[in-house]
Amino acid sequence: MKRVLATLLAAIMLLTMMPTAVIAEGVNGDGLVANSAQMSEGTFNGLGTEEQPFEIDGEDSLRLLATLVNEGGEKYAEAYYVLTSDISLSEAWTPIGTAKHPFCGSFDGNGKKLAGLSADEGKGCFGLFGETDGAVISGVALDDVNIDADGYDVIGAIVGNMQGGSLSESYVAGTVNGDSGKYCGGLVGYAEGAEIANCFSTVEMTADGYVGGIAGFACDGAVIEHCYNIG
Repeated sequence: MKRVLATLLAAIMLLTMMPTAVIAEGVNGDGLVANSAQMSEGTFNGLGTEEQPFEIDGEDSLRLLATLVNEGGEKYAEAYYVLTSDISLSEAWTPIGTAKHPFCGSFDGNGKKLAGLSADEGKGCFGLFGETDGAVISGVALDDVNIDADGYDVIGAIVGNMQGGSLSESYVAGTVNGDSGKYCGGLVGYAEGAEIANCFSTVEMTADGYVGGIAGFACDGAVIEHCYNIG
């Protein structure tokens, strides 16, 4: 009996000395190890698939999406997302997607209101999404936008630089000051080969360069249909 107890105690001590991994519950089904952003901000509900998209249920999860995509998380950049609640942003926004790591997935705003989009001084492309490549974006409702995007080259409230993909059933209301930008649009700053449909903007704009209520500049087969601007 003493020999059995000693063996059990030794096994328990060995287990307690082994390093453990923090698992991000609810991110996907394969036991993804959480990174620092996930551990500090939480994780998504859902699987990131078309049938079970990742759920964006607050400001923290929306900012987490930006962090994961911008840091090169390919599986997040290409996943499906749905907004499940209204969100009011508490501070200046960091766009989702960069030139090196664009957003390529699907984002359904689900008609939920996203209020208070604003910018700090920066460079590159600014919008809810900074850079997209083939992304499918729909149902985005941006209210009380107040963008003074000093230093940015391309400015659009929903997408800065939109390469291919589509934007539909979305609107923007607020103000955009894009004096520093070469391309500035109420919804999209620069649209190349993209489709924008059934959208509207009531943005009051101040801008130099190429400017438009829907898109600042559209080229290479870009299609804009059933959209209007009042501003």
